[in-house]
Amino acid sequence: MSGDFYTNILDWTSSNLVVVALNNQIYTWSPVRHDVNNLSGSTAASTGSHSPTPNVVSLSCKSDGKLLATADEQGYVKLYDIERSKVVMEF
Repeated sequence: MSGDFYTNILDWTSSNLVVVALNNQIYTWSPVRHDVNNLSGSTAASTGSHSPTPNVVSLSCKSDGKLLATADEQGYVKLYDIERSKVVMEF
């Protein structure tokens, strides 16, 4: 985890889901269902390459808790569908 005070790597959705980024992995935790989900999957599979995935430095959930936006240290943004655990857009 980065020791940078300018990172925002934790959010709590309106649907009572905690989202946290630890380095280049994004996890959700449901205190109701007591389950953990890794949204980012394996780093090589998610990028399609063998180079390491950059660390997530910011994340935020949409107010309804269905979409998650993340930004990495290289400036790339990904939008995740939290329910399907899929990236729906990258830029």
